[in-house]
Amino acid sequence: MLLLKTPCSNDNVRTAFIFSLYSGLRWCDIKTLRWDNVKTETVELIQNKTQVKVEIPLHPILKSIIGERKTGLIFRLPSADGAYKILKTWSQNAGLNKSITWHCARLSFSVLLQDEGVNAATVAGMLGLTSTRLVEVTYQRYRIQLGMKAIEKLPSFES
Repeated sequence: MLLLKTPCSNDNVRTAFIFSLYSGLRWCDIKTLRWDNVKTETVELIQNKTQVKVEIPLHPILKSIIGERKTGLIFRLPSADGAYKILKTWSQNAGLNKSITWHCARLSFSVLLQDEGVNAATVAGMLGLTSTRLVEVTYQRYRIQLGMKAIEKLPSFES
């Protein structure tokens, strides 16, 4: 949330990053995303990297940030390197102690869905993965809240 509340020097990069955060799309798909891919309630496309078709429901935030339908590309973005530099400056200005990448948005999308109890098959499908293996291995992180709940389940020594 800190990042989203911090101004960014390039509004297209900011908006595209938020789109990635709420859709799980990779940089290569965000960069080439066209208005034709946006339907009333979903974004539908064949992923550039895997050639897997995805259909992702549009969160209300995504609907509001992309605005009214137009033609052509949704985002006017610099090169991947240029966008990365903007993300780096943006994250530093937000006071984050880590470098933010487009993959971080994809990972956050997965973790947030899992935190809300969305099953691995649904998360995998939304990410355009053909199995749940990557969701179970790569697209999750240790969460202290879950660790605390797990500790509470350990038996006590009291009789």
